[in-house]
Amino acid sequence: MAIIYIAFVGLGLPDTVLGAVWPSVQSQFDLPLDAAGQAVLLTMLGVTASSLMTGRLIERFGTGAILVASSLLASSALFANAGAPGWAFMLVAAVAAGLAGGAIDTALNAFVARNYSARHMNWLHGFWGVGATLGPLLAALALRQTGTWRTAYAILGGVEFALGILFVVTLPRWRAASGSALGKGTDVNAPASGNAAAAAFPLGRPSLTRAARAGVGLFGIYGALEASIGLWSASFLVATRGVTPAAAGAAVAVYWGGLTAGRLLLGILATTGNELRLVRAGLWTVFPSLLILSITSLPFAFAVIALGVLGAALGPIYPTLMHDTPRRFGQDAATRLVGYQVAACSAGVATLPWLVGITARATAVSLLPLCLAVLAGLALALEQARRRQDLLDHAV
Repeated sequence: MAIIYIAFVGLGLPDTVLGAVWPSVQSQFDLPLDAAGQAVLLTMLGVTASSLMTGRLIERFGTGAILVASSLLASSALFANAGAPGWAFMLVAAVAAGLAGGAIDTALNAFVARNYSARHMNWLHGFWGVGATLGPLLAALALRQTGTWRTAYAILGGVEFALGILFVVTLPRWRAASGSALGKGTDVNAPASGNAAAAAFPLGRPSLTRAARAGVGLFGIYGALEASIGLWSASFLVATRGVTPAAAGAAVAVYWGGLTAGRLLLGILATTGNELRLVRAGLWTVFPSLLILSITSLPFAFAVIALGVLGAALGPIYPTLMHDTPRRFGQDAATRLVGYQVAACSAGVATLPWLVGITARATAVSLLPLCLAVLAGLALALEQARRRQDLLDHAV
């Protein structure tokens, strides 16, 4: 399990760097505010494509080989960013980074959802949060010490390369795991009944039922909300609070740190059976946190605290819903549904944060909290629809 945690730290490290360094990248390449959405779009297109193909690739090559190839591809993309002569070069690297990240994400989510408990799933995503928190901190430190954002990408490229070598060394263990039940606690993920499993893909067709569609849609909106906060908060703070890019990047790290803490805490409390309640509670907590963030007359510390609370509130949502997939739809449907959910999350991250940036540029950056509140409202509506359909399915 330790190797899986390491893989998710590596997955999280580069995911949050762009938002932290964007004010500097934007200035160096003379780009509009919303241009960051172009990189996010291309990254998530890569994630979506690879997440939909990963199941077949694992069947052919194995999880270990996918991790090796993906880590080395991610390393190449990060080194390319470090030496990018222009914005177009970074956009090409974004596609490669997305292909690598999507493969790692889907493979490990499916593996843990099928073989480990909810506690392990939350810890898994908690370790992604560790990487996501360290990424902006590293970027802020690089900006402060070297004056350039390129240093952060160069360091991260080296880290990803080292992870790739680690996965090469541990390839025999992954091959052994593919032929045995490595995970403990599969009783927690007991397969749903035949009717419940068939409810995801009726009559073997690739179409999804209402419950599955609502769940997949929720992943899309949630991903957009989480990513929009991480991507645009630094620009929002620089524009509305007058803080330096380094200070804004550190504040974004607090957001990712809160998200990590929320997931790790739920990993400790995951046996209480209240995980799904935390999904709704977390979404409701978004609104007062955004209100505090929007009041620019408050001291900067209030904005930092609000970002930390936002992260803690959102943290448990993704792993909780992901882990609940086998229980709701059965082991046989879980792997395919996990791929759809990762793809939906990627599609949401690819499109909606860009639209948020375009809206902010066309109106005012100060409207960012309002845009985020709209996304949170959509997520709540989909969660209620998902829960209502679940009740109807279990009543049949």
